[in-house]
Amino acid sequence: MKKIGLIFSLFIVLMCSGCGPTKKPLLEGTFYSIEVSSKKEDMKDKFTEAKVTIKEITKEEYEEANGVNVLIDGYTSQIEEKRYLSIEIYLYVVETDQYEKVKLYDWYFIEGTQQVFHSKAYLNINGQEYLDNKNDSTCILHLDENGPFCITVFDVHYCF
Repeated sequence: MKKIGLIFSLFIVLMCSGCGPTKKPLLEGTFYSIEVSSKKEDMKDKFTEAKVTIKEITKEEYEEANGVNVLIDGYTSQIEEKRYLSIEIYLYVVETDQYEKVKLYDWYFIEGTQQVFHSKAYLNINGQEYLDNKNDSTCILHLDENGPFCITVFDVHYCF
């Protein structure tokens, strides 16, 4: 009986070895937000647009960045060589009338995903500091093989 169960289990594993989602690497490029929303109107009025730039970097560049604005592509498997990425989020700030770069650090995946990240975020505009660094307020990035899907930073949600 154990042999039949073992053979059946092996058959199921072999049959399903191709099952599941296909992992694709994150798309490199520059992406612009098409929709902005927030429960806090004052924040939405300060940061009216977002721009995200993703590019592949070397392992050395990744290590030199010391965890700031870099991540490992979650779509690379444990067997493949890791793919290191630089990710930069720029928010359009009405006060300065230009895009300002957000510092992202302390990255981690939301458990069970390869494409949803949490990180802490920091931005300084003319002495005014904006932080997403508490457990209930972190920067959330949903990335996939088509680029950024959506991000939330400083209580403003951007869709791409």
